[in-house]
Amino acid sequence: MSSVIDQIIHTAAKLSLAGITPSTAIVRAKLGGKVPMPQLIEGIARFKALSSDEIVQAAQVMSSSVSTVSAPQTSEQTADLQQQLKQLQQAYDALNARVAALEARLDGHA
Repeated sequence: MSSVIDQIIHTAAKLSLAGITPSTAIVRAKLGGKVPMPQLIEGIARFKALSSDEIVQAAQVMSSSVSTVSAPQTSEQTADLQQQLKQLQQAYDALNARVAALEARLDGHA
């Protein structure tokens, strides 16, 4: 079974367990919108063929394997986000200083 189709089934199972009826639009949105329609349709069709026990298992099995695989990425992503935050804070501070300087100039002319 394809990895993309596994992700589709996993996402549909999680939605179903959350009380949301999986549709191609919802599943595509949850997966970031980059899923080819033929694979999306095949994954939804396979999901619909699962029993309720298999749905629970699909949601749980994929969750454990996804968390194991994505842990290193999460560290990398966290470091990237921290760097972006630092840059944004510096830009914010610089803009605040410029606004304060402009306000002081305006107060001096008024």
